[in-house]
Amino acid sequence: MTIKRCVLSNDGLTLIETLLSLFTIAFMLGFMPMIIKFFNVDDAFYNYDFDMFVFDIVETYNNSQSVYTSQSGTMLNFVMDSGNVSYRMNNSRIIKSVDGMGFITLLYEVERFEISNSEDITLRVKGDNGIIDETFTFRK
Repeated sequence: MTIKRCVLSNDGLTLIETLLSLFTIAFMLGFMPMIIKFFNVDDAFYNYDFDMFVFDIVETYNNSQSVYTSQSGTMLNFVMDSGNVSYRMNNSRIIKSVDGMGFITLLYEVERFEISNSEDITLRVKGDNGIIDETFTFRK
């Protein structure tokens, strides 16, 4: 009987109760941008091109049969079933070409592309105003 009485009663939501609930919701929504900004990771200085370069060169190395450098030591070559894939630096960019034809620019603003050829092949890439400084080692 008490439920029936509440449904059939004429007591409703007053204007003050409605305004108070709207004010509470507006107050909570007002703080949402600050909460989102507090928990958001700032990746304005993160270089996604470098990640794509790393994924590409690691995948090429994993699928290759052998690795060698050019005689001048400025080009890194991978022998694959589909042909020879080479990486080299040209005008502060790292470019990739397949069988010496065409090229794909993988990374911009590169300061150094150093290849050392000893027991293993070591590639050091430095660029993007000091943000990037990585060394890769490839077994022959």
